[in-house]
Amino acid sequence: MPVLFQTISDDHFNIEQDFVVKESQGVNTIIGIFILCLVVGLLSTIGIRWAILIPIASVAITAIAYIKNGVTNPTVILINKNGFYYYGQFITNWNNFIDVKFIDDMPRAEIYTKGIQDRFGMMIRYYKDGEDGYYGRKISFTDTQDKSEEEIIAAIKFYHAHYMQPAS
Repeated sequence: MPVLFQTISDDHFNIEQDFVVKESQGVNTIIGIFILCLVVGLLSTIGIRWAILIPIASVAITAIAYIKNGVTNPTVILINKNGFYYYGQFITNWNNFIDVKFIDDMPRAEIYTKGIQDRFGMMIRYYKDGEDGYYGRKISFTDTQDKSEEEIIAAIKFYHAHYMQPAS
């Protein structure tokens, strides 16, 4: 099945500013509170039983992780005139950048969503100074990021194209 992208204009970006993709505060906080409410409701309904304590604890930890992401609002991807960063780690500069490809992995059935879960991401390929060959880094998109896949791919292409243009 082909993936259709909306076109993102270059006017959407500014070479002098960073393009930042963060976790969505609102979505993460709401998901975390909802899951936590389910855990509390379940425990108040059936009581504490040793057989379910570990599974309930793991669900509660997941809820707390969502709430933490909502409160801290971490930066997932940073793209600027210097290069590409993922969770604060510098991946590549534009001189060593080769290309980026959109990935639409085979959807998989997920127990907790009771349905099919899309698995979108991208593969960024780049060279490392002083090393032979090139590297590839698969980056999965989250369901709670505040920018679309189209915007991220367009931002990479925009900053790379501006790097490649000769100075006037």
